Amino acid sequence: MSDCKHNPFLEPGDRCVYCGEVPKGNGLTLAHQELLIKLQEECAEVIHVTSKILLYGLSDVNPLEPEGPSNVERLIKEIGDAQCILSFLAEENVINWSLVVQSARNKRENIGPWLRFYQPLPKAAL
Repeated sequence: MSDCKHNPFLEPGDRCVYCGEVPKGNGLTLAHQELLIKLQEECAEVIHVTSKILLYGLSDVNPLEPEGPSNVERLIKEIGDAQCILSFLAEENVINWSLVVQSARNKRENIGPWLRFYQPLPKAAL
């Protein structure tokens, strides 16, 4: 994303036709920016479904779609969608998947003090 308020997709060095500014840029390609925007969207959808589960339960369905998926099915789909975008980011070398896996392992080992009710199994594989 560029820092121009008129056109956030200007490439560094391109001049905005509205304000004349030349954005400094963030060093990301348009493809990388697009994937990061999609990741934001997918994470927001995970948050949205999680909120529905907390309000209405795992098995509840949208009353406007009584034959539609349950909240837990929606959660699985949204987590899968986010994981897909993460895999694209890894393919583009924006993130290193091995480091993501290591970070998840570290989190598992260190999250205990912040969990009041759930206790992870020791040395469980990710």
